[in-house]
Amino acid sequence: PTLAADLRVFRAAGSVAFAARARGGATGESAPWYDRFYVGGLYTVRGYPSQSLSGPGGETRFWSASIELRAPIVGRPEEPRLAAIAFVDAGDAWSVDEAVSLNDVAVGIGWGIRLRVPWIGWLGVDAARPLSESPVHEGFHGNASIGMTF
Repeated sequence: PTLAADLRVFRAAGSVAFAARARGGATGESAPWYDRFYVGGLYTVRGYPSQSLSGPGGETRFWSASIELRAPIVGRPEEPRLAAIAFVDAGDAWSVDEAVSLNDVAVGIGWGIRLRVPWIGWLGVDAARPLSESPVHEGFHGNASIGMTF
């Protein structure tokens, strides 16, 4: 069996919005690769390549958290056409037999732009860099997205 949670908070303060997300999950050691967890990249910890913070076959435990500040650039504040975001992401993935350590937490920080396109929704581009030591990536890492990441 697999247990997963996804909590989201969104608060608007004038024309600026604050969004936060926390996720976590656990699955059994016998879970196949497609039921395991992968951390790194656009939907978990930006600033790292996709799935780069997990083993090749995935992990049985994970958590990730993201905080975003969203501000309109063009358009009405309640319905912008172009918006800027600043974010911080953190997360970790491990297997049941591994010790959990705060030293293993990956942290990424960055910014992005979101363009609202009729009939499609949000198109986005992000640039992020790892804040914690990374054996897999140094410097900035970019992502493109359709929709908000959360």
